[in-house]
Amino acid sequence: MAPLIYQGRPIFVLGSFDMPRDEDLAEWKEAGGNAAIVGTFSESQAPDERKQKLEALAQWGADNDVAMVYYPLIYLFSKDGEKTIPTLEEEIPGKVALLEEMLAITADHPNTLGYWTFDEIENHLYKSYADWNEKKDRGLAEWIADTMKWTYDTVKQGDPDAYVMPTIAWWTTYEGLAPLYDVNVPNTYGCGKDSPHLGGDMYNIIYDAVKAADAIRASGRTSYVFMPRSYDVLEGSRPASLLEQRYCFFAPITQGAMGLLPWRLGRCTMPYRRAVIYPAMREVKRLIPWLLGEWHDEKVTSNHDTATADYLKEFPERAKIIPGEEDAAMVETEVDAVPDCSYCLRRRPDNSYLLLACSNRAEPLDVTFTISDIPGLPESARDMINWHDVPIVHGTITETLQPFAVRAYVFAVE
Repeated sequence: MAPLIYQGRPIFVLGSFDMPRDEDLAEWKEAGGNAAIVGTFSESQAPDERKQKLEALAQWGADNDVAMVYYPLIYLFSKDGEKTIPTLEEEIPGKVALLEEMLAITADHPNTLGYWTFDEIENHLYKSYADWNEKKDRGLAEWIADTMKWTYDTVKQGDPDAYVMPTIAWWTTYEGLAPLYDVNVPNTYGCGKDSPHLGGDMYNIIYDAVKAADAIRASGRTSYVFMPRSYDVLEGSRPASLLEQRYCFFAPITQGAMGLLPWRLGRCTMPYRRAVIYPAMREVKRLIPWLLGEWHDEKVTSNHDTATADYLKEFPERAKIIPGEEDAAMVETEVDAVPDCSYCLRRRPDNSYLLLACSNRAEPLDVTFTISDIPGLPESARDMINWHDVPIVHGTITETLQPFAVRAYVFAVE
């Protein structure tokens, strides 16, 4: 999985949907904030007004060294009565003109990283897909990719060096909708309103990340950046604790996510930002030198590389985040797509390694990691999350992981 390139260098994206406020901007940046998705260029505004506001956002990015991901507030679909449909051919030129007007400002700006073109495009269009009963998800993806490809082409023609990076909603369409993106920004939030603390189905995050990574590799697209939850003010939800937020951040990274753009900072109170969001961001920031390093996943195994809990063996057929819609049926997943424990191994140029691990179990788990083909292992590793040293005995690290626990073992070799 390739990192994104920003101003000529690799970047591990760490930021938010929404900009921080003036009162916590310094804290956001200190916590590692380096990118933001920002809504802009509303077609309801007068041309001079939207130009002025966009230029102000670009300047904010430059002043604060923030990689900007622009969310054009342009209605890119068409309507058939009350039904949302793909863009009618006769309406495309007007929408292209609006996008080009935006790109004339953003394309040459050094702080432009990309464009968040769509928010869950399938959820907008699936009800108008005539062949749903026959072709289901694959047919829907092909239909959307064919009818909405003009959006990708327009952005890339105007700003070929930036990333088109929408949020694709259903893991069944990640590969089929690859023609609409360079970078997918999938979103699974976890911690449902009625789920107990460190319980529920947070492991869905791993499954989502696995499917996103599979689609990137199969389609040859650039990468994916995960959009975990980040809110304490949202009807029908509850705040995640720091322990839960930590899992929501780190779980997708074990599956190769090359950044995090949590949704959304504007729904976080200031106390919650300071108690949960920024501490979790700091933990990710601390590990970025390794997360941009070499991949050595093949050099580590564990005694929990399979799914032994029934709840890790089936997942919803698709994930639709639509209030009032029925959940999709549960289907048996690929063998061990979500094992008891997920992990990755990264090496930075100073010859130190990071073994990042997450328990996907809602119960305590005794885990032994076995490290192979790395000569000169030290006697211990430092867990950079909890800041304690763990013995390395004959190439193994053994710990009891509490539900959905995260470990970040760092060790240097001679």
